[in-house]
Amino acid sequence: MIRASFALVLALGTLCPATGMAAAKYPEQKAKLQQQLKAQYVPTALTNGAFGTPGTVLILRKPDLGAVPGNAITYYTNNLKGGRLTHPTLANIFFKAEAIRTLNSGEQFYVMNFEVRDDAVLVLLYSCNTYDDMLYKADVQFPFPKGYLADVTLSQVQQAIGEVFEVAPPAAASAPPPAEPAVQQPAQPAQPEESAPPAQPAEPVTLKMGDSTDQVSASMGQPDRIAKVANKEIYFYKDMKITFVDGKISDIQ
Repeated sequence: MIRASFALVLALGTLCPATGMAAAKYPEQKAKLQQQLKAQYVPTALTNGAFGTPGTVLILRKPDLGAVPGNAITYYTNNLKGGRLTHPTLANIFFKAEAIRTLNSGEQFYVMNFEVRDDAVLVLLYSCNTYDDMLYKADVQFPFPKGYLADVTLSQVQQAIGEVFEVAPPAAASAPPPAEPAVQQPAQPAQPEESAPPAQPAEPVTLKMGDSTDQVSASMGQPDRIAKVANKEIYFYKDMKITFVDGKISDIQ
């Protein structure tokens, strides 16, 4: 039981970058190199399981990159060894075989973070695509001889990363084609405006007692409202009320 627990601790130390047991050497060089890498490969933030603004996307150039579901306890480790990706034995012991997915060249990944160790640089990745509605994660370790931090340059680390990944070009925003310049027409001399003929005053409407409803409608138009009481009929206009008795004007107000 004690031996099994110790093996699990070793597995976690190997698999989880955040809990690695590497000796703390060259702290300033590690911090500087890590900041340089983050400036060149912008990480994508992951907060409460949700991605923030996407950062750098890397395209896999080699086959056989192992990855596990994003909800796994840690990343699946890949090592660059002899020009190909290999997987530590403990990684395959720690994860069930059915949980490990093999991703091949052409797959795209978000850069999540970097860890600079005494003998390696780790790149932590999340897949850009989902598989069975699940994102997958992995890390890739780029080994260096111990003591490399004393004189390593950013370009040397980039060259190692470039063996496995290439940086995806940023998506080009589609801009509308430039508008063709308008052909300038020669100015035309202003034409004098013709004055409109003066409006003719409307002829006054003349109503008289005894006019019929038809005569009133012909002169005044249709009333706004009509009221009828027995033999009496009242036409309501905007500013006038005309009362008819037996169809003849009897009162105008």
